[in-house]
Amino acid sequence: MSALDVLLSVTALAAMVVAAHLIRRRRQAERRVDEMVRLSREIEYAQADAQAAAARYQQIFEACPLPMWLYDADTLAFVAVNDAAVRHYGWSQAEFLAMNIMDIRPESERDALRAVLDTHRVLNQWPARHEWTHLTKGGQSILVEISASDIRMDGRVLRLIVANDITERRRAEEAHLRSEQAYHSLVDGAPYGIYRSTREGRFTMVNPTLVAMLGYDSADELLALESTSLLYADPARRERLAAEASTGGGTQRFASEVEWRRKDGSPIHLLLTGRPVRGEDGAVAWFEVIAQDLSERRALEQQLRQAQKMEAVGQLAGGIAHDFN
Repeated sequence: MSALDVLLSVTALAAMVVAAHLIRRRRQAERRVDEMVRLSREIEYAQADAQAAAARYQQIFEACPLPMWLYDADTLAFVAVNDAAVRHYGWSQAEFLAMNIMDIRPESERDALRAVLDTHRVLNQWPARHEWTHLTKGGQSILVEISASDIRMDGRVLRLIVANDITERRRAEEAHLRSEQAYHSLVDGAPYGIYRSTREGRFTMVNPTLVAMLGYDSADELLALESTSLLYADPARRERLAAEASTGGGTQRFASEVEWRRKDGSPIHLLLTGRPVRGEDGAVAWFEVIAQDLSERRALEQQLRQAQKMEAVGQLAGGIAHDFN
């Protein structure tokens, strides 16, 4: 092989190497372009998803039936409020955005709120219960339950608040509590025994008068009895009374005179009046009963009968003496 042939071969080989390198570079460039196109599309999709999510969140924020707002965690200024907040508190959007969260609090709670915000800033935690008094534009005080969460946006911390007005609920709870207290005062102070027992005969509630009437030391001692039938002079009588009161449906009242035994075994005569209380299935769930001690009345009746007998004997003796005369 001549020197020219060797030179041509080397040149051809070098050309092939250069061509391969160029092809490889081109392919790498094409892959980079494809990657850039893919990344560009992913960014577009992410931006579109973010915009769609932001639009959904904005719709949720606006459509929420509970008052919601965003405020700046540093300045405490309102940043955004929803329509429910405008309706509930009475200020317009523009008025809200010119205010801060202290403006809707009574003076008496502002220091407590600052303390809570300081604690959250240091420990990043909220108290277990978020109940605060808020003020409406008309000056009305309302009790609200607050839910809060922090959002980082544009280099600052915004706080999202959901306010649930629990004023009416709290009033209802307080009214129910007063009613319960009045009920217990009435039952506990009644001059006659009151109790509730299951269909099977176990006490579930007894008042102090019944405890004293039967000579027990405490309500717990009476409640520990397996059945009220243990108090009856004739235990089978309780089941008969329960069966009679349970028949026919409804909550018909019953009344019956019975003889019970006190804790010391002495007899006590009672007038039991009450009614069955039925569950959703119509079966008797428990009995509510008033127990009136008839012992004094029985003693008076006995004295009356004795007096009547003596009067009859006196009249008979007077008649006989008259006949002798």
